[in-house]
Amino acid sequence: MSRLISKQYWLSVENSTLAPDGYERFVFTFNGTIPGPAIIADWGDNLVIHVTNNLKHNGTAIHWHGIRQLNNVEYDGVPGVTQCPIAPGESMTYKFQATQYGSTWYHSHFTQQYGDGLLGPLIINGPATADYDEDLGLLFLSDWSHTPACQLWDTARHGAPPTLETGLINGTNTWDCSSSSDATCIGGGKKFETVFEAGKKYRLRIINTAIEGHFQFSIDGHNLTVISNDLVPIVPYETESVLVSIGQRYDVIVEANAVADNYWLRAGWVTACSRNSNAANITGIVRYDNTSTADPTSTGITVGSNCGDEPLSSLVPYLAMNVGNYTEVTQEALSFTFGNYFTWTINSSSLYLNWSDPTTLRIYDNETIFPTDYNVVPIDVSFSFPTFILMVLTLITASRCKRRVGNLRNPRQRRNRPQSPPPPPRPRLLGHWPSDRGFRSLDQCPKPHQPSSSRRRHPPWERLPRHRVQERQPGLLASALPYCLAC
Repeated sequence: MSRLISKQYWLSVENSTLAPDGYERFVFTFNGTIPGPAIIADWGDNLVIHVTNNLKHNGTAIHWHGIRQLNNVEYDGVPGVTQCPIAPGESMTYKFQATQYGSTWYHSHFTQQYGDGLLGPLIINGPATADYDEDLGLLFLSDWSHTPACQLWDTARHGAPPTLETGLINGTNTWDCSSSSDATCIGGGKKFETVFEAGKKYRLRIINTAIEGHFQFSIDGHNLTVISNDLVPIVPYETESVLVSIGQRYDVIVEANAVADNYWLRAGWVTACSRNSNAANITGIVRYDNTSTADPTSTGITVGSNCGDEPLSSLVPYLAMNVGNYTEVTQEALSFTFGNYFTWTINSSSLYLNWSDPTTLRIYDNETIFPTDYNVVPIDVSFSFPTFILMVLTLITASRCKRRVGNLRNPRQRRNRPQSPPPPPRPRLLGHWPSDRGFRSLDQCPKPHQPSSSRRRHPPWERLPRHRVQERQPGLLASALPYCLAC
C-alpha cells in the first residue's frame, strides 16, 4: 500500500543587490539567488513550503503557477483574492498536493516583484511521452531591465510599455561595460552554458518568465521534440523552434546529434510583439567539449512575427479528455481604457482589490459583491456529476492591444477568474499587515475602498487567528498600509 510523501522547503524573500548581466542593481530574490532554489516533488506528493518575508518594506504572496488548488484555494498565493500579503518579518506556510506533473514555476504575485527576480522552478516528476537520457531542468527565459520593474510601472501605467535593456537565460547574461562610466556597470556577466555528450538525448523545460516579451526558442543546428505544454503531456512533435508566451512552459527533448562544436542557444525575441534594446544577445551556449571557452560561430533561425502560440494542431494531449456537451457559454469582453492611467477591463469594468479583505473571505461571509466590478459569475455546483465551465474572452481592438502593458499592469488590478471552490472546513485569513511596519511616502498611498459602518468586520468562527487585522478604521495606518509600495 503506497504512502503519501510530504516534502518541505523553506524560502526566504530578500532584498538583494546583484549583477545578473554585469550591471549591478536592486533585486528581489528567493534565498539570495535568481532564479530561486528548485522545488522538486513526485506526482502525488504533498508539498509544504514555508515562506518568510525578509523584505524591508513590502509585503509578498507566492503563487504556484498552474497548480490546481482543489479544496485548498487559500494557498493559491494571490493577494486580495486568496490571502492578505505576508507582512515584512512574518511567515506563511503553503500546503498543497501535486496532483499534476511536469514543469512550472513559483513566483511572487505581489505587484511587479517577479519582474525583479522573485521567481523559481517547480518540477513535479511523472511520466514522459518520449524517452530521454538526462534532465537538464528548467530553463528560464526572461527580459531584464537595469531599472527595477516597480519603477517602470510609472511609465507603463500611461499605456506605453517601457523598452527593457536586455534579457537573461536562467538568470544570467553579459552586458558590455567596457566603455561605460556608470559605477554600477561592473562587468563580469556570463552566458548560460550547458554541455552535450554526443548521442545523448536531453530534456529541457523551457519557461517564459518575461514581463513584456515573447520568445521563439531554438538551438542552432538541433531540432526540438516537444513532449509537454503547461503541465499537459502531449503527443510528441518535432520542430526547429518553439513559440513561448509569457508564463508558458514547454518541455522539449534535444538529441546531441550535431557535429561536435559550440552552438548558440537562443531566446529569440519576437520584436513584432514588444521592444528590447539587446534582442539579438539573449543567448546561451551549448558545448560538446566542456574545456572549450570559444564563442559559437553557428547561425540560427529567422525569428518570425507571431505573437501567438504554437499551432493548435501540434498541441495534441497524449490523453484526450473531452468535456462533452455544455448548455451555457458566458462571454466576457476584454478591452482597455485610459483614465488617470491605463487599465485592462472585462465587460467595461476594472477591479481594484482590497488586499486586506480577500475576495474568498468576502464570498465566505456571503457578502453581495457581484455583479459590480468584481465580475463574479455565479455557478450552480449542486449537480452530482462533474460540471465544466466554458469561458470565452473576446479581445476588443486586438491590434491596438498587442503592444500594450503586458504584465506591468496596475499593481492592485486583477480580473477575478470565475470559480466556485468550496470553503475550507475552517476558513482562515492568511497573512496579515501589522500597523507598526514602516513605509515611505505614506501620504501618497492610494486610498482603499472604505467599508460601510454596518459591515461585519470578523468572519463567523469562534477564534480569530492572532494575525488577523482586528480593526481597519478609515484613515488609520492599518487601513492604508496594504496599498503602499516601495521598491
